[in-house]
Amino acid sequence: MTAAPHTVDAAYARFAAAPLLRLVHGPAYLNVGWHPAPDPPAALVDHLLAAAEGTAATWAPRVACDVACGRAAGTARIAARWPDARVLGLDRSPAMLPAPRPGGPALLRADATALPARTDSADLVCAVEAALHFPTRRAFFAEAARVLRPGGRLALTDLLVDPADSGWAPLVPAGNTERTRAAYEASLAAAGLRVRHFADVTAHTWTPYVAALTAAAAAAGPAGAGAAVARLLAARPVAAYVEVVAVR
Repeated sequence: MTAAPHTVDAAYARFAAAPLLRLVHGPAYLNVGWHPAPDPPAALVDHLLAAAEGTAATWAPRVACDVACGRAAGTARIAARWPDARVLGLDRSPAMLPAPRPGGPALLRADATALPARTDSADLVCAVEAALHFPTRRAFFAEAARVLRPGGRLALTDLLVDPADSGWAPLVPAGNTERTRAAYEASLAAAGLRVRHFADVTAHTWTPYVAALTAAAAAAGPAGAGAAVARLLAARPVAAYVEVVAVR
Protein backbone atom coordinates (compact mmCIF):
# COMPACT_ATOMS: atom_id res chain seq x y z
CA MET A 1 0.00 0.00 0.00
CA THR A 2 1.24 3.50 -0.81
CA ALA A 3 -0.08 6.91 0.06
CA ALA A 4 -2.10 8.15 -2.90
CA PRO A 5 -0.87 11.51 -4.23
CA HIS A 6 -4.39 12.93 -4.18
CA THR A 7 -4.72 11.95 -0.49
CA VAL A 8 -1.59 13.88 0.47
CA ASP A 9 -2.55 16.85 -1.72
CA ALA A 10 -6.06 16.95 -0.26
CA ALA A 11 -4.70 16.81 3.28
CA TYR A 12 -2.40 19.76 2.69
CA ALA A 13 -5.22 21.70 1.02
CA ARG A 14 -7.26 21.21 4.20
CA PHE A 15 -4.30 22.28 6.32
CA ALA A 16 -3.86 25.42 4.22
CA ALA A 17 -7.50 26.39 4.70
CA ALA A 18 -7.74 25.65 8.44
CA PRO A 19 -7.91 28.91 10.45
CA LEU A 20 -6.17 27.35 13.46
CA LEU A 21 -3.23 26.12 11.41
CA ARG A 22 -2.95 29.47 9.63
CA LEU A 23 -2.78 31.08 13.06
CA VAL A 24 0.19 28.88 14.01
CA HIS A 25 1.96 28.65 10.63
CA GLY A 26 1.21 32.11 9.27
CA PRO A 27 -0.07 32.73 5.74
CA ALA A 28 3.05 31.76 3.79
CA TYR A 29 4.10 28.34 5.12
CA LEU A 30 2.78 24.91 6.04
CA ASN A 31 5.79 23.86 8.08
CA VAL A 32 6.40 22.94 11.70
CA GLY A 33 9.06 25.62 12.07
CA TRP A 34 12.09 26.25 14.29
CA HIS A 35 11.36 27.35 17.85
CA PRO A 36 11.79 29.75 19.49
CA ALA A 37 11.83 32.37 16.73
CA PRO A 38 9.66 35.33 15.69
CA ASP A 39 8.80 33.50 12.44
CA PRO A 40 9.37 29.77 13.12
CA PRO A 41 8.77 28.45 9.55
CA ALA A 42 11.16 31.01 8.05
CA ALA A 43 13.71 30.28 10.78
CA LEU A 44 13.49 26.57 9.94
CA VAL A 45 14.40 27.20 6.30
CA ASP A 46 17.23 29.55 7.28
CA HIS A 47 18.63 26.98 9.72
CA LEU A 48 18.60 24.30 7.02
CA LEU A 49 20.26 26.55 4.45
CA ALA A 50 22.97 27.45 6.97
CA ALA A 51 23.58 23.74 7.52
CA ALA A 52 23.81 23.22 3.75
CA GLU A 53 26.29 26.06 3.47
CA GLY A 54 28.36 24.74 6.36
CA THR A 55 31.45 26.56 7.52
CA ALA A 56 32.54 27.40 3.97
CA ALA A 57 30.92 30.82 3.64
CA THR A 58 32.21 31.05 0.08
CA TRP A 59 30.06 28.11 -1.05
CA ALA A 60 27.05 29.18 -3.08
CA PRO A 61 24.85 27.17 -5.44
CA ARG A 62 24.53 28.19 -9.07
CA VAL A 63 21.36 26.12 -9.49
CA ALA A 64 19.04 25.17 -6.62
CA CYS A 65 15.84 23.10 -6.65
CA ASP A 66 13.28 23.43 -3.85
CA VAL A 67 11.26 20.21 -4.05
CA ALA A 68 7.68 20.13 -2.73
CA CYS A 69 7.94 23.88 -2.33
CA GLY A 70 4.24 24.45 -1.56
CA ARG A 71 3.54 28.17 -1.40
CA ALA A 72 7.20 28.83 -2.31
CA ALA A 73 7.99 31.01 0.71
CA GLY A 74 11.01 28.81 1.39
CA THR A 75 11.97 29.02 -2.29
CA ALA A 76 12.05 32.80 -1.95
CA ARG A 77 14.38 32.51 1.05
CA ILE A 78 16.77 30.36 -0.99
CA ALA A 79 16.77 33.02 -3.71
CA ALA A 80 17.34 35.78 -1.16
CA ARG A 81 20.26 33.96 0.45
CA TRP A 82 21.95 33.29 -2.90
CA PRO A 83 20.72 36.02 -5.26
CA ASP A 84 22.98 34.93 -8.13
CA ALA A 85 21.58 31.39 -8.16
CA ARG A 86 18.97 30.08 -10.55
CA VAL A 87 16.29 28.80 -8.17
CA LEU A 88 13.45 26.46 -9.12
CA GLY A 89 10.41 25.85 -6.92
CA LEU A 90 8.82 22.49 -7.69
CA ASP A 91 5.58 21.03 -6.41
CA ARG A 92 3.31 18.24 -7.58
CA SER A 93 0.12 20.11 -6.68
CA PRO A 94 -0.82 23.04 -8.94
CA ALA A 95 -3.23 24.22 -6.25
CA MET A 96 -0.32 24.85 -3.89
CA LEU A 97 1.92 26.77 -6.30
CA PRO A 98 1.46 30.55 -6.25
CA ALA A 99 1.74 32.66 -9.37
CA PRO A 100 5.40 33.35 -10.17
CA ARG A 101 6.63 36.85 -9.41
CA PRO A 102 8.51 38.82 -12.07
CA GLY A 103 12.19 38.32 -11.45
CA GLY A 104 11.50 35.67 -8.82
CA PRO A 105 12.21 31.94 -8.82
CA ALA A 106 10.67 29.79 -11.53
CA LEU A 107 7.76 27.73 -10.16
CA LEU A 108 6.93 24.47 -11.92
CA ARG A 109 4.65 21.51 -11.39
CA ALA A 110 6.84 18.44 -10.95
CA ASP A 111 7.06 15.12 -9.15
CA ALA A 112 9.85 14.59 -6.64
CA THR A 113 10.92 11.39 -8.37
CA ALA A 114 10.99 12.93 -11.87
CA LEU A 115 12.60 16.34 -11.49
CA PRO A 116 12.67 18.63 -14.56
CA ALA A 117 16.43 19.10 -14.41
CA ARG A 118 19.31 17.68 -16.39
CA THR A 119 21.70 15.14 -14.94
CA ASP A 120 24.61 16.79 -13.09
CA SER A 121 22.99 20.23 -13.33
CA ALA A 122 22.18 21.35 -9.76
CA ASP A 123 24.32 22.32 -6.80
CA LEU A 124 21.57 22.18 -4.18
CA VAL A 125 18.35 20.19 -3.79
CA CYS A 126 16.14 21.06 -0.81
CA ALA A 127 13.05 19.39 0.62
CA VAL A 128 11.41 20.68 3.80
CA GLU A 129 9.16 18.25 5.69
CA ALA A 130 8.22 16.43 2.50
CA ALA A 131 10.35 13.32 1.90
CA LEU A 132 8.19 11.15 4.15
CA HIS A 133 5.36 11.62 1.62
CA PHE A 134 7.40 10.71 -1.47
CA PRO A 135 7.00 7.23 -2.96
CA THR A 136 9.62 6.44 -1.75
CA ARG A 137 12.41 8.37 0.01
CA ARG A 138 14.90 6.13 -1.77
CA ALA A 139 13.42 7.04 -5.15
CA PHE A 140 13.70 10.73 -4.29
CA PHE A 141 17.26 10.33 -3.02
CA ALA A 142 18.21 8.62 -6.29
CA GLU A 143 16.60 11.40 -8.32
CA ALA A 144 18.32 14.08 -6.25
CA ALA A 145 21.64 12.31 -6.80
CA ARG A 146 20.96 12.26 -10.54
CA VAL A 147 20.43 16.00 -10.86
CA LEU A 148 23.19 17.02 -8.44
CA ARG A 149 26.63 17.79 -9.74
CA PRO A 150 29.53 15.97 -8.06
CA GLY A 151 29.92 17.76 -4.74
CA GLY A 152 26.32 19.01 -4.88
CA ARG A 153 24.26 18.94 -1.69
CA LEU A 154 20.90 17.53 -0.70
CA ALA A 155 19.47 19.45 2.27
CA LEU A 156 16.28 18.38 3.94
CA THR A 157 14.24 18.29 7.08
CA ASP A 158 12.19 15.16 7.59
CA LEU A 159 9.94 13.41 10.07
CA LEU A 160 10.83 9.82 10.91
CA VAL A 161 7.59 7.97 11.53
CA ASP A 162 6.14 4.49 11.31
CA PRO A 163 3.89 4.40 8.21
CA ALA A 164 1.86 1.64 9.87
CA ASP A 165 0.70 4.03 12.62
CA SER A 166 -2.96 4.80 12.02
CA GLY A 167 -2.48 8.55 11.97
CA TRP A 168 0.24 8.44 9.31
CA ALA A 169 -0.98 5.55 7.16
CA PRO A 170 -2.96 7.70 4.68
CA LEU A 171 -0.07 10.14 4.21
CA VAL A 172 3.13 8.06 4.27
CA PRO A 173 3.97 5.30 1.76
CA ALA A 174 4.56 1.93 3.38
CA GLY A 175 8.12 1.81 2.03
CA ASN A 176 9.25 4.85 4.00
CA THR A 177 10.29 2.88 7.06
CA GLU A 178 13.48 4.76 8.00
CA ARG A 179 13.13 5.56 11.71
CA THR A 180 16.78 5.64 12.80
CA ARG A 181 19.88 7.50 11.69
CA ALA A 182 21.48 4.26 10.52
CA ALA A 183 18.51 3.38 8.33
CA TYR A 184 18.33 6.90 6.92
CA GLU A 185 22.03 7.01 6.12
CA ALA A 186 21.76 3.60 4.45
CA SER A 187 19.01 4.87 2.15
CA LEU A 188 21.10 7.91 1.24
CA ALA A 189 24.18 5.76 0.66
CA ALA A 190 22.20 3.51 -1.67
CA ALA A 191 21.68 6.58 -3.87
CA GLY A 192 25.36 7.49 -3.76
CA LEU A 193 24.95 10.29 -1.21
CA ARG A 194 27.27 10.76 1.78
CA VAL A 195 25.94 12.34 4.97
CA ARG A 196 27.90 15.36 6.18
CA HIS A 197 25.34 16.63 8.71
CA PHE A 198 22.62 14.74 10.58
CA ALA A 199 20.90 16.27 13.60
CA ASP A 200 17.86 15.27 15.63
CA VAL A 201 16.17 18.65 16.12
CA THR A 202 12.88 17.39 17.54
CA ALA A 203 13.25 19.62 20.61
CA HIS A 204 13.33 22.72 18.39
CA THR A 205 10.63 21.63 15.94
CA TRP A 206 7.99 18.98 16.52
CA THR A 207 7.80 19.20 20.31
CA PRO A 208 7.26 22.99 20.56
CA TYR A 209 5.04 22.92 17.47
CA VAL A 210 2.65 20.45 19.12
CA ALA A 211 2.65 22.62 22.23
CA ALA A 212 1.94 25.79 20.22
CA LEU A 213 -0.85 24.16 18.24
CA THR A 214 -2.48 22.75 21.36
CA ALA A 215 -2.26 26.11 23.14
CA ALA A 216 -3.72 27.93 20.14
CA ALA A 217 -6.59 25.46 19.95
CA ALA A 218 -7.34 25.89 23.64
CA ALA A 219 -7.30 29.68 23.34
CA ALA A 220 -9.29 29.95 20.13
CA GLY A 221 -11.82 27.15 20.44
CA PRO A 222 -14.43 25.88 22.86
CA ALA A 223 -13.50 24.06 26.03
CA GLY A 224 -11.70 20.85 25.21
CA ALA A 225 -10.49 21.94 21.77
CA GLY A 226 -6.84 21.83 22.87
CA ALA A 227 -7.29 18.30 24.16
CA ALA A 228 -8.88 17.28 20.86
CA VAL A 229 -5.90 18.62 18.92
CA ALA A 230 -3.52 16.88 21.32
CA ARG A 231 -5.33 13.59 20.71
CA LEU A 232 -5.10 14.11 16.95
CA LEU A 233 -1.35 14.70 17.14
CA ALA A 234 -0.87 11.78 19.52
CA ALA A 235 -2.26 9.57 16.76
CA ARG A 236 0.72 10.66 14.67
CA PRO A 237 3.77 9.79 16.79
CA VAL A 238 7.14 10.98 15.52
CA ALA A 239 10.32 9.03 16.24
CA ALA A 240 12.45 12.06 15.36
CA TYR A 241 12.44 15.27 13.39
CA VAL A 242 15.79 15.46 11.59
CA GLU A 243 17.86 17.98 9.67
CA VAL A 244 20.12 16.35 7.08
CA VAL A 245 22.71 17.45 4.55
CA ALA A 246 24.20 14.86 2.20
CA VAL A 247 26.78 15.28 -0.55
CA ARG A 248 26.99 13.55 -3.87
